[in-house]
Amino acid sequence: MKRKIQYITISLFLIFIFSFAILNVFNKDKEFSENENRYLATMPQINLKNVFDDDFDEEFDTYFNDQFVFRDQWIMLKSFYQQLTLNIANNGVYYAKDQNLISQGLSYNSALLSKNIGYVNNFAKKHENVNFMLIPTAAAINDELLPTFSYNYDQLAIIDHAYNNVEANNIKLVESLAKQSGQYFKTDHHWNEKGALVGYEAICQQVLNKDPNKFIFELVAENFKGTLCSKAGTFWYEGDDIYRIDPLDKIEVKMQIELDGEEYDSIYMDEALKAKDKYTYYEDGNHAYVKISTSVENGKKAFIIKDSYAHILIPYLISEYEEIEMVDLRYFRQDLNEYIEDNDDVYIIYSVDSFVSDSNLVFLN
Repeated sequence: MKRKIQYITISLFLIFIFSFAILNVFNKDKEFSENENRYLATMPQINLKNVFDDDFDEEFDTYFNDQFVFRDQWIMLKSFYQQLTLNIANNGVYYAKDQNLISQGLSYNSALLSKNIGYVNNFAKKHENVNFMLIPTAAAINDELLPTFSYNYDQLAIIDHAYNNVEANNIKLVESLAKQSGQYFKTDHHWNEKGALVGYEAICQQVLNKDPNKFIFELVAENFKGTLCSKAGTFWYEGDDIYRIDPLDKIEVKMQIELDGEEYDSIYMDEALKAKDKYTYYEDGNHAYVKISTSVENGKKAFIIKDSYAHILIPYLISEYEEIEMVDLRYFRQDLNEYIEDNDDVYIIYSVDSFVSDSNLVFLN
């Protein structure tokens, strides 16, 4: 009887293994994973040179993992098992309370932080009206949602250190953010329309010296599952809402993407609402250069050096400026001095996570 059970177990195991092997042979390769929001590896070219090359095994292993049959289901199963066995994180993402996902930041490069502060100071010496905004992430502001025994580096201490050493107008918003609730997307690393409104109000108070304008919020998409959902593999989590943000007093805009690039009649990209990364609804996501002209007609111009946290802030700022130019130093390689005018309000807007890790701030100088 015991031997019979062993035969059955071995047979089932072999059937399982060979079934998946056959399914993988006939499984059609996918170019892009919607859930992971990335392009998948393709089959490496097979010839004598490649097969004996040191990189072939690694490339084939990556391809096999990316194209494995029922990949999404295996990823979800792994994530579900992680939570079931009381693991608090997966792929650098914490499983926080109420189906919130929060980035895990265990350490940062203190030398790079010091360099970036120096780059900002050198830049501020060359230009007037430089305003510096460091935005804490949900890990710092919503730490009560984090699981027990979680750890992140101290973002608030980094903000204090940066503001004590940066020779620019530091826009402070930590206290105001902490008083707000629901300031961040639950499945993405960005702040949402509520968090960005706090940022806009801080700019009105600390830069523009005026009361903030009023806005209309229109729900345009549901079930936005952001980058943290992709990394954590929690594809079954409920997604976030995306809102169109319009000033109470209607404003006409023209948006040009890239230097001498295509022009649009809106800062909103409706096509993005059908895609996985719905955050690109705001100004079409990351680009080296974006120029926005408005019907405000007050002669005021903003020049913004930023990471992607600034994208959802722009719908508020178009009510304050006749023209806004944005550059992303990860892609922009022109001379900034050629674009900044003396009367511009200049902003450097970064999340803390980006500021301590982005080596491209050297291009400020």
